[in-house]
Amino acid sequence: MDERAIFHDRELISGGSPWRLLRLAGASRAVAQRWQHGGVVGAGEERFARTLVQQGLLQPHFTRDLNVDEIDVIVPVFNDGDSLETLLDALSGFNVTIVDDGSLDPSVTAAMATKSETALVRLSVNEGPSRARNAAVLATSRPLLWFIDTDVSMENATDVARRLICAFGDPLVAAAAPRVQGPEGPSAREKFEQHFGPLDMGERSGLVVPGGPVGYVPSACLMVRRSAFGEGFDEALRVGEDVDFVWRLHDQGWLVRYVAEVVVTHRARASWRDWWLQRQRYGASSGELAKRHGVRLAPLRSDPWTLLAWFSVLAGQPAIGGRIVRAARNHARVENFETAET
Repeated sequence: MDERAIFHDRELISGGSPWRLLRLAGASRAVAQRWQHGGVVGAGEERFARTLVQQGLLQPHFTRDLNVDEIDVIVPVFNDGDSLETLLDALSGFNVTIVDDGSLDPSVTAAMATKSETALVRLSVNEGPSRARNAAVLATSRPLLWFIDTDVSMENATDVARRLICAFGDPLVAAAAPRVQGPEGPSAREKFEQHFGPLDMGERSGLVVPGGPVGYVPSACLMVRRSAFGEGFDEALRVGEDVDFVWRLHDQGWLVRYVAEVVVTHRARASWRDWWLQRQRYGASSGELAKRHGVRLAPLRSDPWTLLAWFSVLAGQPAIGGRIVRAARNHARVENFETAET
């Protein structure tokens, strides 16, 4: 069962994505409790299991051998040769396609592709990550697509792939993503990114549902079933394309899984100015996303916690802002627990 699921008296269970309260009739409660303790789905229980899975109350676990020939790794790059070289070393043994998104010096990317014996797709002008990824998908053919940005690092790419691919044991799963944290480092910015990075969806795995505990997953490291890819990323979006893509998968009836037990790191910005510009770009995507998805997106929540945290960062005290955000999270968890128990 999902670790957020809570059994109550009178055959009730609460939790899921989004949160709900269900009555488990007859022997259903005993079956669900057995699954909570690691039991397998028996004959005749498949329909009940599917219902709980799609409601986010049950997280199925599958075992599957890794076959790298099932995966096309797609790495978009723009003027970031050093990071690309490091990532290619980590991806040795995988079928990698580099997409040069109009880099100023294409010879650097071409030389790395030759050295690492990886495929190369070259765009003549910079068109953004959506166009780059879509172009690589058209140039590849394997059943799974693994999108990885150049500023992502992983200690063991084979282990990450093996654990993500298990999610696709469920035929309704279209995509799976690991937890993306900021790397450890001595600076205040690195410490802030490690604990409150914008791509970090938290420490709990779960079903990705708009408005749920995990509302989306970033495309910085995202594995996708090719048959679910459809039209791909919206090329009109340079930022927020991952939110739009994941929400469209959800609307089409697919499931997306967040696998928090698998952790990769995402490089922090080199300065507070770059950090702030990144946040501005993320915020700028709100308008376009709102046009496509309406009330699912709130561009700004001006609650006291948020305002205090941002004021602390702008005032040059990010550590204080971090403590505020941590306190707000704890406060929210207590409120959610009390609501569930009411």
